[in-house]
Amino acid sequence: MSLVDSAVKDVFTSSVPQRNSFIRLIYRISPKDVITPDTFRTLLAQVRQQIEYDSSPQPKPYTFLYSFLPPTPSDEALVLSKDSLVLDSVSPDLRRLLDETSDILESPAAISVFHTLLDRAVEEFVSVLEDEAKVSRDGVVRLANYLPVATKEAEKIAHGVPNRYFQVSLHKCVLGDF
Repeated sequence: MSLVDSAVKDVFTSSVPQRNSFIRLIYRISPKDVITPDTFRTLLAQVRQQIEYDSSPQPKPYTFLYSFLPPTPSDEALVLSKDSLVLDSVSPDLRRLLDETSDILESPAAISVFHTLLDRAVEEFVSVLEDEAKVSRDGVVRLANYLPVATKEAEKIAHGVPNRYFQVSLHKCVLGDF
């Protein structure tokens, strides 16, 4: 979650380089600022770029593997200890299954499918924001108008049944590509 927080703060506080925090403070985006839907899409794309790709000179897609499987043996032991049906130790068969799952999740096909699913969910999120945020006559919206809608949608993303974001991803099934 700290990766997401960091990306959002970086994009929404300014487009000025991080080395000059005083200038960043002066130029940051305020909730009162008026932005067009295209500007909002651009800001979200910048946040996604920071989250979904590493910061090397030739960025590679982030696999999100640590979101699916425990990253360290101690985290793995902690997860296993919380389940009453699984032994505290990892059997060789379970280890092999976990390793194969890890390899599959890090494969280019899985990464491609995952990013396509994210693209569709984010596009749905933005379209909901555009539909429900109050737009002025000249087609712009204050950033603050997006925030309550985004909060409401975040709740639906996490707990909505049926989940429209899951349905959008299934509607044009890309899992066949995997």
